[in-house]
Amino acid sequence: MVEITTWVKTSKDNLKENYTTVVFKKNTPQSILDLFQKNTDLFSTLLGLEVKKEYKIEK
Repeated sequence: MVEITTWVKTSKDNLKENYTTVVFKKNTPQSILDLFQKNTDLFSTLLGLEVKKEYKIEK
């Protein structure tokens, strides 16, 4: 999980809908993005919000 978080730029919380969307840095390797999608349950447990499997890449 530490490997994933080093590539996270920020997250955008929607507290009304109880979820967050993760925004990754521009040059994030595809392997990290794939790993994130496979492990969203871990992030949900830590953050207390549902973590969307869909992510964004910073502009």
